Amino acid sequence: MRATDASCTIRGSIAPRGLVQRISAVDRNVKTPLIRKEVPLREFEGTLLRGGSAYEIKVPPGAYDLHVELLDGRIIEGADVSVEAEEGAKPISSRDRAAIEKRIR
Repeated sequence: MRATDASCTIRGSIAPRGLVQRISAVDRNVKTPLIRKEVPLREFEGTLLRGGSAYEIKVPPGAYDLHVELLDGRIIEGADVSVEAEEGAKPISSRDRAAIEKRIR
């Protein structure tokens, strides 16, 4: 994944803290061919925060399965998470600015 591909963030918390060694999101939108062959996965590495009690994963908009690896070797996977593009701030119009300034005075 290139850094410019990510426009959304999956955030969450994990309890109890300190059990997770790695978390990632696996893209569910990868097209699977009808013939049997290996399909490359598109996986986005997450960042553990606050001593492992929280995480965030930067991803493009889409549907994902969470993949959590615990310190004892167990793997938890399959939680379905869907994210949509975040809209950036838009500049306000001159008319709206004038209306706001009028109310402030």
